[in-house]
Amino acid sequence: MYYVWEPDLDLEDEFSVFSDNPSDLDMGLFISSEKIVEKLPIYELVGDEDSPASLSDVLLTDCDPPIFSEKLQLILAGLHVPNIQYFPVKILNREKKEVSELYKAANIIGAIDCLNFEQSDYTRFFEDEGLMRVARFQLLEDKISAYATPENPPLMFRLGEFKGHLLVHERIKDACQKANITGVRFIRPEDYT
Repeated sequence: MYYVWEPDLDLEDEFSVFSDNPSDLDMGLFISSEKIVEKLPIYELVGDEDSPASLSDVLLTDCDPPIFSEKLQLILAGLHVPNIQYFPVKILNREKKEVSELYKAANIIGAIDCLNFEQSDYTRFFEDEGLMRVARFQLLEDKISAYATPENPPLMFRLGEFKGHLLVHERIKDACQKANITGVRFIRPEDYT
């Protein structure tokens, strides 16, 4: 079973929210699902003035790349998720004037074309062009299993037809929930709106 991985912006009263993206951030580079070979700057993120100073394990942003805490990075390493590239970021705390360098920007390498168009709600930009939105969707599990062995299913990848959706296997969901990882929601594709 796979779930959509999404920042839990409903936690904005508990954790710092990062509405402003770094000016030098190329989101297209991270959403491409390709390995990044160029040297990137160290991105600096500053929490919103009106949000709490505490940090969630997945930073509350509405952009890519997702930003992971050291705790989450260790969990994913323990699960042997092989297709993540990490890049350093600096998190500036307005209140305490402190800088955290324990978080990393995560580039998820790999996309699988597995959208069941017949059983999904989607909107195209223009006829026969890319998808603008995908909601309440179903996956073609046989397309995913083509990349797997029974012991090693793909654990994290982008939906090939709409790379804005990051999909994770239930092993990741279960491990994150067991470790009380904060800042992320796991949504069944058919419930995604």
